[in-house]
Formats: sequence, structure tokens, C-alpha cells
Amino acid sequence: MWSWAIIIEKYNLLKKLKRKSEVFEHEFWSGDMMEVIFEKLKGKVDHPLASVFASVMYEWNDTADKFHLSFDQIQAVKSRLFGAMEVAKNKAINNVSARLSVLGIVSSSAPFIGLFGTVWGIMDSFRSIAASKNATLAVVAPGIAEALFATALGLVAAIPALIAYNYISSRIGELESKIGDFQLELEILFSRELEKGMK
Repeated sequence: MWSWAIIIEKYNLLKKLKRKSEVFEHEFWSGDMMEVIFEKLKGKVDHPLASVFASVMYEWNDTADKFHLSFDQIQAVKSRLFGAMEVAKNKAINNVSARLSVLGIVSSSAPFIGLFGTVWGIMDSFRSIAASKNATLAVVAPGIAEALFATALGLVAAIPALIAYNYISSRIGELESKIGDFQLELEILFSRELEKGMK
């Protein structure tokens, strides 16, 4: 149940983030000034691309003198801008990835827990045989059935968790790549702005 709760939550979250990111990208590349987009965005930073953009804009607006800078000063400003974006990206990915490790743990450990239950059930069947001194199917069947049920439960937990873990990890990887590309585009835009006014 815990695994399925995480699977559903992550699937819905990634679907929502993809939709919001597509809307944001369309608006960002529509031709409006970055300051105008930032003003519209304030108070609505609810997906990773917006978070990265907001972080760099806050840092950009806090930079008192952006123009007529020396090469070394430009490098220092760039370092702050790019550092702010990197921190925002890492926070966003960490938030999306939270509790994903549970699926990895369930997928790798559940079959072994089920196997332990199987072994325990078979041992119990052998004890029943020894106690009754009778090896008929009626004596061993309940223990064997419980043992097989334990195996089935382990697989029922592990298989969906494994499939979901791989699928969600792949989607998070795609999201991280998308954020990284957007971050590089912002770095190019802000580098151009800074270099226009270089001494």
C-alpha cells in the first residue's frame, strides 16, 4: 500500500510538472522581457523551471551594478547567477525524488522477505509431519499453501515497485535534463547581457 501510494503520488506529480513546464517554456520564449515574465511569475513558483528562473532573477536584481564591469567582475557575477540556478535545480530534483528510494528498497527486499516466509512455512509443514507422524496431503497442505502465499505477496509488492522505480527514475532523469538545458540557455542569455556592458 505504501509503495502504491508513492507510485500514484509520483506519477501525478511528474504529469503536473510536465504540463506546467510546457506552459512556462511557451510563455518564456514568447518574446516578452524577462523582467515582465518574472513579475507575472512572482508567487507562482510551483515547478522546477520556474524555480530556476526565479532564483537567477532574484540574484540578478540584487546585483547593484550589472554594467561597465571588468572581466573579473563579470566572472564573479556569473558565478553567483549560475550558482543560484544550480542550487534551485538541485532542490527541485531532490523534492521530486523524495521517497523514491522506498520503491527501490521494496523492489529489492520484498522477494527475499517472501522467500523467508516460504522457508518458514515449509519448516512448519515438516514440524506438522513430525508431530502427527503422518505425511498425507492434509497435514502438509496448509503449511505449503501459506508458504506459497508468502512468496506471492513478496512478488506482488516487488514487481510493481521495480517497474515504477525504473519508470519514475527515467522520468526524473528527463526532467533533470530539461532543467539542465534551460539552465544553459539562461546562462547564455545572462552572459550576453553582462558582456554587452563590459568595460
